[in-house]
Amino acid sequence: MLCADKMAMFGLRQSTEQSNTPSAREYCRILFLFKNNRIQLFLENIDWRNKQIPINQKSGLPENLVLAYDNNHLSFTFSGIYLTAPEEVRYQFILEGFDENWSPPTAQSIANYSNLSPGTYQFKVKSSANGRAWSIPVTYSFTIKPPYWLTPFFYFLYVISIAGSIFLFLKLRTRALQRTQHMLMQKVDQRTKELNQKNLELEKLSLVASETDNAVLIFNENKEIEWANTGFTKMTGYTIEEITSLKGKNIKHYTFNEDVDELIQNCILEKKSTVFESLIQKKDGTKIWASNTLTPIFSENGELKKIVVIDMDITYRKMMEEQIRESLEEKGLLLREIHHRVKNNLQIIISLFNLQSHYINDLKASEALKEGQDRIKSMALIHERFYQNDGLSRIDFDDYIKRLVENLYMSFNASPERILFDVEADKISLDIDTAVPCGLIINELVSNVFKHAFNETEKGTLSIKFHRIANDLIQLSISDSGKGLPAGFDFEEVDSLGMQLINALTNQLDGRMTLVAGKGTTFVLEFKVIG
Repeated sequence: MLCADKMAMFGLRQSTEQSNTPSAREYCRILFLFKNNRIQLFLENIDWRNKQIPINQKSGLPENLVLAYDNNHLSFTFSGIYLTAPEEVRYQFILEGFDENWSPPTAQSIANYSNLSPGTYQFKVKSSANGRAWSIPVTYSFTIKPPYWLTPFFYFLYVISIAGSIFLFLKLRTRALQRTQHMLMQKVDQRTKELNQKNLELEKLSLVASETDNAVLIFNENKEIEWANTGFTKMTGYTIEEITSLKGKNIKHYTFNEDVDELIQNCILEKKSTVFESLIQKKDGTKIWASNTLTPIFSENGELKKIVVIDMDITYRKMMEEQIRESLEEKGLLLREIHHRVKNNLQIIISLFNLQSHYINDLKASEALKEGQDRIKSMALIHERFYQNDGLSRIDFDDYIKRLVENLYMSFNASPERILFDVEADKISLDIDTAVPCGLIINELVSNVFKHAFNETEKGTLSIKFHRIANDLIQLSISDSGKGLPAGFDFEEVDSLGMQLINALTNQLDGRMTLVAGKGTTFVLEFKVIG
């Protein structure tokens, strides 16, 4: 009995199986003793008493061990002693419910099992010292409980939940189908109303297309005519049968416009209507002008379906346009002639002033005559620019400024190397009512620079800036680097003819002239302009 007790392993009860091997007493004497029994969880020793689990008094191991589903990593430690040759002891073990076969013989005295599924298991171990005679297996049973969500109660809840979900799904599906059916009925009613409305519109369009005096033609995707209204017959004198037998069906045979193929191709590529003019030959041989509106019609997948062409007789309009064009050309020639004659008359006046200056010995009178010449030259230059300009009604004032200052350089015999000239001018067009006073103001201010700003040998700069500072506001700035004006100078109170002329012209432009203090002299003119 002592030997049998010592053969127990971690509280394992000794199997009652019978064997043809030697008796238990002989095993005690020739094989081994078992000791150091324990069970580990996750490779750690466990104090089972703290877990309220009964302990076997002989082995010190838990009895009727039941573990939670997540305590599924167990290690069984066992040890046997063969007093004669302890190094020859070998073990075999099996975990019934997990292993299918006994483990191979091993000298290792620990068995590890991880990730055990819920269930009841029985661990068996046996030993041998010679590899032929094995001891009676010693067993230990334990249970791993399934998680709470895999218990029968929860399976029952799962069945109830699935059944409820199916019922709820079917109920919601039925309601959704009912709502869908209701929406479809509303859409059908709406679509029916739309179709009825479109039928009425088509009926009206058909009436308009049939009775209008404009020609309406429909071509298929191959650009061949399919239908023409009575307006086409009224306009050309041809029926659709006559025109197709005479000219063919292609769209290009119905116009004298040489670019019709390109126009149609661009219209199809851009998927939008285009309007062009063309000549159409009537049945009686006469030709009329027509405004052609070409509209491509596409299917839902973007393929060309139809081409609709609407021709409107514009012969009378073309005649009126031609008359207006001829009238404008005649008016333009007349205006050019007027500007040319005014410019010539001003040149005659300048020549007369020039001849008269040879008979004047008084210096002041000669200077006054010269100033008058420069003023007339500035006006003559404007009429010359209008005469040379094709637009007739406006001139590019930036170019005029440069020409005017160049004339003043020559008039005062000023050297561009001594007085440097800088112009910053936007490309702005002015009409004659604005250009003349503005040109005279520039003439007066630049003339004052040449006369008063510099000594005969002194070098300096003359700067003119002409910019649009708002949509309808122009700023003209004329400045020099000369000796400047005396302190307290008020150009509005000066009684000289030049300054009085500048003030009068500024009022004529409805502008504002400002004298900017600082080195040299700077006059800034701001005025409104139309266009």
